[in-house]
Amino acid sequence: MLLVGAAFRATLSEFKKCTVSIFLQGTTGAFKTAISGCIQAFYGKEFNGSHLPENWSSTNNAMEKKAFLCKDAVFTIDDFVARGTPSEVSRLHRGAERVLRAQGNQSGRDRLTSTTALRGAYIPRGLILATGEDVPNGHSLQARCVILSIKKGATDTDTLTALQDLAEEEVLAQLMSNFLSWVARKADAKQVHDLMKLAHSDCMIKLPTSGHTRMRDNLASLMSGIWLLLQFGKELCDFSESEITRLKSATLNAANKVAELQITADKEASDADRFIELLRSSLIMGAAHLANERGGYPKDFCNWGWKVTGVDKYEKVEGQGTKIGWIFNESICLDMKAALSVIKPLSTRLGNHLGSSERAINKALYEAGMLAKCDEGRHKTKVSVEGRRVPVICLPVSRVVDLVDDEALSKDHALQKHESPF
Repeated sequence: MLLVGAAFRATLSEFKKCTVSIFLQGTTGAFKTAISGCIQAFYGKEFNGSHLPENWSSTNNAMEKKAFLCKDAVFTIDDFVARGTPSEVSRLHRGAERVLRAQGNQSGRDRLTSTTALRGAYIPRGLILATGEDVPNGHSLQARCVILSIKKGATDTDTLTALQDLAEEEVLAQLMSNFLSWVARKADAKQVHDLMKLAHSDCMIKLPTSGHTRMRDNLASLMSGIWLLLQFGKELCDFSESEITRLKSATLNAANKVAELQITADKEASDADRFIELLRSSLIMGAAHLANERGGYPKDFCNWGWKVTGVDKYEKVEGQGTKIGWIFNESICLDMKAALSVIKPLSTRLGNHLGSSERAINKALYEAGMLAKCDEGRHKTKVSVEGRRVPVICLPVSRVVDLVDDEALSKDHALQKHESPF
């Protein structure tokens, strides 16, 4: 329903710009491209899963120009797959960010001609529908999209086939033509703005308030396309009130489910959550370690980046990698510059660079409620370690590692001892 709403909302961009893109994400074989082909077929039967306006393999300039030319319509960019060398993956993510951010911000990239004259930016004038196995990186970028995750095997292939037949028979394109004629009459009567405002407001109040601040507006924008389509059906096709109520309820139910997934995706993509995950991985893989307040190894040292080396009387406990902070009194006290010197290169190797500044990450941790304590008006606090006072970011131990108590650990060891290896 939201995808159909997008098709009809895109046609109203002349009256109110679209500041949202849709991203269909799923593994190969999930029918992402086929579904997109049906939505694109509202603009002509020539479009289908084998013939779409654009592909992510094109240059950024080409995609920007086409998104500009594709006015008041859905513009599908198919098959975002971040594969290849690190530089190729980085280039693909940069290109996706540039195009999708232009849609969300309704702003473009100005250029100069060969004579240094200013040439205007190409700003998307419709609505971008993207597909891919991967989702472009970036918390704020993903917040400018409605991400629809399609599980393999979840698509009703009978319904999809029926839609493809309707597309081939030009039924979908004819429906769009009839809708546009109705909108034109409403525009002549100066009613379109009021209809869109009323539909958007009605959708906004029914959506959850949690999550990113843009999420409700994004979903309401797509839903308003369905609301106006149903208004068209009521006036010209004698849609009953009960049928309209049923379709609105189904659309709202779908939007709420998408909102739940979007809230989870927003949280996982945030700087605060990414920092914690990368910190945890750095300690596990031995790229960094935490000391006690005297600089030695802490209790449960294996959890904090230390290991035993040597044998028998030559055994000793050594910290692995860079020392990035201290752990005592159930708190982790991080020297953020040291921590980021380990975490940022790790994020780059994983293909999703944590580019935010130290200040931005400190603020994100504070706003996410992850800090154990901080001084008034600051994100950091000062602690006494190794004979000196240092400013640190203070996290609760439980935020990074879920420790098992000694009694539970003893029971687990006893159980493993009596379990058969076969």
